[in-house]
Amino acid sequence: DTGSYREVTDTIQKEGAYLAAGWLLNEEEPDRLAVLLVTAQILSRRMQLELREKQGLTYSTGCGLTLLPGGGVAMATIGTRAQNLDIAESGLKTEIGRLISEPPSPDETETAKSRLLGRRARSELSSINEASAAGRDLFMTGVSVPMNERIARVTAEDIASAVARFAIERALLVKLVPGEGKKEESVPPAMRMRMK
Repeated sequence: DTGSYREVTDTIQKEGAYLAAGWLLNEEEPDRLAVLLVTAQILSRRMQLELREKQGLTYSTGCGLTLLPGGGVAMATIGTRAQNLDIAESGLKTEIGRLISEPPSPDETETAKSRLLGRRARSELSSINEASAAGRDLFMTGVSVPMNERIARVTAEDIASAVARFAIERALLVKLVPGEGKKEESVPPAMRMRMK
């Protein structure tokens, strides 16, 4: 786990600013990975409702967890106007803190599970994608029980026991602000591959 708060700031050649809080979450137990996936979804929805819908601070926001063998990386991200960066950072830290001080209710947990399972189902519509997802779950967890089944069993009590792993004190905070950063590649990715 990242374990202690660190902050990095860099510049990009864009008008907007970007902010991300990230956590490296070491976790071997597949059921606990499912809990972390749902926890990230709960934080994502809270960020969207508060920072984007209510406060209008962001044009993009969300949180997700990418599974890796032995754990995963959770990223809570915000895209905003440069002049809103400080207040957006404060809002992000508030929502992360609120995740811990106000763990989700059973209803909020069920909503998060439904959204997460719906997204996963849409990505597995064809047989080949379903087989790919099953193989990915097996590779990540080492067992054949599909992650969707594990997600469906997550409870609000499970989430309450996991939220401390998302504490801001354990995060890496990255800020990208307008400046003289690296120029973005203007060549499409497919062309770059052909050129190599």
